[in-house]
Amino acid sequence: MPHFSVMWWFLIAMGVLALPAQAQERHVLTVVNDSAAPIVRLFVSPPNAPDWGGNALEVPALRPGDKATLRWRGICVFDVRVVFASRAAEERRGIDLCEQGELSITPGWTVAPLGPSEKT
Repeated sequence: MPHFSVMWWFLIAMGVLALPAQAQERHVLTVVNDSAAPIVRLFVSPPNAPDWGGNALEVPALRPGDKATLRWRGICVFDVRVVFASRAAEERRGIDLCEQGELSITPGWTVAPLGPSEKT
């Protein structure tokens, strides 16, 4: 099961400093590849981060139907970028991953409604 790398902990720590009330909460998100293409990179970064940071996947590819579990402490709202094996990429910004529990990557996931807390 993939977990956050050292780079993720650094980015999370930046959010923890900004939001100490959330610092003690542990969050878990399951990412499901419900698309027809393998996902080779998954980036999850705070909204104000200057770049995407490191790949959150600790496997070479998340094949269609596979799942990855991400665990972290701290902030909840992130920008998400998915890169497929074809090098095509899709992004969605301002997702409250704490409220989602599961993020399904399907065709059209970037425009599908996720929940009331998502930034517009």
